[in-house]
Amino acid sequence: MNLFEFFSSKKDFSKSYQNTEHDQSQLKFSDSRKTRLTLRQIQQLRKMNDVRDIEKKNEVDRLKEIYGARGE
Repeated sequence: MNLFEFFSSKKDFSKSYQNTEHDQSQLKFSDSRKTRLTLRQIQQLRKMNDVRDIEKKNEVDRLKEIYGARGE
């Protein structure tokens, strides 16, 4: 969860960033090899990064609208 989600006016964050159904990162003590990312996981990470970039841009635009200098 991001910090701005605590203060956002929209409180319907039904979709989280982590998908527990596809999370297979449960390691055992005997696992000594490094896990490899699959192409699906890499694609999902890219999509999540794009969503975060869009959310950040929207937040910056909103803050510029609120606190920006007005031309008079």
